[in-house]
Amino acid sequence: MDAVSDRDFVAETLFDIDGRHHLSRMGEELVLWTSSEFHFATLGDDFTTGSSMLPRRRTARAELARERAPAGGNLTSLLVTLKGCPFVQSDLQEDKEPLFDSVSQVMLITRAMPGPIDR
Repeated sequence: MDAVSDRDFVAETLFDIDGRHHLSRMGEELVLWTSSEFHFATLGDDFTTGSSMLPRRRTARAELARERAPAGGNLTSLLVTLKGCPFVQSDLQEDKEPLFDSVSQVMLITRAMPGPIDR
């Protein structure tokens, strides 16, 4: 029964992915350091994109990590889904969406985080 109804591996994976709040904090620091107020660092063109509102303004791709990093919602969603299920529950199709969403988000964020900072 435990083999077919256990979704602990999904919950543990989401819990591990939830640690990506560190990426959010790193993204926030990079955005702050490269802002015009601080101008502590400068990102190369490989790590910035054009702003949709102001085409001449360059924004750090780290903003993507800052905005998309919180994943607690997917973990909570899965835990709430599992909470009311009986022990032998083979119809757990709602467990895949939070997992796939979190994995795709963390892959997107790790590609967006900048590497070297030149200055």
